[in-house]
Amino acid sequence: MAKGTRPDFTLLRAPENGYVTRAQRWFIDQLLDLEPGTEDVDGGGYAHKPGYHDTVAHNDARSGRARDYSARDPEDRRGPLNRTRARDWTFRDAQAGNFRDLAKYGDRLLAAYRRNDPRLGGWREYLGRVSVAVTVSGVATRRVGIDFRHRYLRIPDSSHDWHGHFSEDTEQVESFWNKWAMLTILANWSTEQWRQSLEEDDMTPAQAKQLADLHSALFTAQPAVLDGKNLHIGLTDLVYAFVLGKTENTWLARKLAEQRLRDEAILTAIEGLDTEAILARIDQRASEASTRDQILLSLLEQHAAGAIDATQAVQQISELLAPPQQ
Repeated sequence: MAKGTRPDFTLLRAPENGYVTRAQRWFIDQLLDLEPGTEDVDGGGYAHKPGYHDTVAHNDARSGRARDYSARDPEDRRGPLNRTRARDWTFRDAQAGNFRDLAKYGDRLLAAYRRNDPRLGGWREYLGRVSVAVTVSGVATRRVGIDFRHRYLRIPDSSHDWHGHFSEDTEQVESFWNKWAMLTILANWSTEQWRQSLEEDDMTPAQAKQLADLHSALFTAQPAVLDGKNLHIGLTDLVYAFVLGKTENTWLARKLAEQRLRDEAILTAIEGLDTEAILARIDQRASEASTRDQILLSLLEQHAAGAIDATQAVQQISELLAPPQQ
């Protein structure tokens, strides 16, 4: 990965079971590529046991609603409740007593935690090794658990001397971009290099900010799924195209593919990038949409008609897509 370049979300292999999302499968494959010789052992993703390796639904059934620590916070009550939220990254050399490589990545994550790196915003915790002992509850340790959400350190069990454990917010399990943010920390990219990777080459700084605002809103919103098709995500993708004035279908087509949308009417219209055709096709389905999606449609149409400018559209759409206050 050349620093600052955009990610390639091509899936190398299918998720190993129905509890693992496509984005999670992509993430572990990228980790294995980042550090050759590491492994993804059985049980490294979904495991039927308390905590993030299991689903919220299973933990609720086992322990009672929201009693398991991985199912209490709002970030974990939103999103798919039937997916694992954790991944383990195994280092065979650490099992043999050579902790150098595992500790290298722990050091990078501890440094990111200490500077409150924005890329950690969608992650709950990391458990693993660091190269220099830190003091946790009066104990000097190189085995460290980092809670990014609640901002504290703890000492995990001894298995984390040889594998790194990543726990993600439930609401982020389908997000490739959240995994990309973590991956760039592990690959030792700066925050600016990560931000650069989110931009299209021909974007102005103002457009890049608009994209970042919409991007943040998109991945914290709860989509409305209709007839097995994620209309809300599809509409938001169209906002990217129209509000940012894009005239190419590469980013949009890739985004739609990532979300595995199957709305042939929208896909067909997008291929031709015919604004009137796209609006007409979507308008045919507006009656199926939620109230929020109907407002989104209205904003999209107003911008396409020149009734509101890009700044107004971004502000109103971001407010519309913002998650509800807890």
